[in-house]
Amino acid sequence: MEEVNRALLALRAAVAAQWHKGAEKSFDESYLMVEELSFPTTTSNEVLSKRVQYTEGSYILANQTSSPFSGLALFQVTARLPKTVEPVSFYMSMESRSLDTSRTRQINLCQLLQRAHERKIPFINVVLGSSVIGPQRTRRSSGITAPFLAAATDAAKCVPTMSLIAGTGARGSNALLCGALRRVVLLDAPGCTYSVESSSRIAEG
Repeated sequence: MEEVNRALLALRAAVAAQWHKGAEKSFDESYLMVEELSFPTTTSNEVLSKRVQYTEGSYILANQTSSPFSGLALFQVTARLPKTVEPVSFYMSMESRSLDTSRTRQINLCQLLQRAHERKIPFINVVLGSSVIGPQRTRRSSGITAPFLAAATDAAKCVPTMSLIAGTGARGSNALLCGALRRVVLLDAPGCTYSVESSSRIAEG
């Protein structure tokens, strides 16, 4: 949860930095909207969205005991930038575990990739690996690897896609997704935090 929060804060800082670079207007919180996405079922591409609010310097409330980001976090980000007429919008997946090949995770990513393909919206895959190599999980066949890779390949052909990897790197289905998306950026980020420069590339699309 904290890793995802830091990544979102870095993204906000990147957008704010672009407004501070000689723009006529200063950064306003309304210039960045982050919505967490969820799919009620794995049989439909119907999606639910919930605005993630930036409050008191964090996207996580101080008294929050349960994580709003469990395992795989899916977002739609809309940013208004000083050099663009229309807001920049993209889908973003964040994996906060270094290895997860679960069937539900692959299906949810398939659903988001298909939406990106259909709606011509860029897709960013963020792998939040650990800065310390932890115990390996047992790999199990999910049974849907082929359609999972097909969805990623189709999206990569249709819209801008990329993977950002920090920490120990990508394993399991994350490695498959990174390979299918082709464009991969390795971030040398101690503790899996992101520099403003790295996140700025995301915001610029």
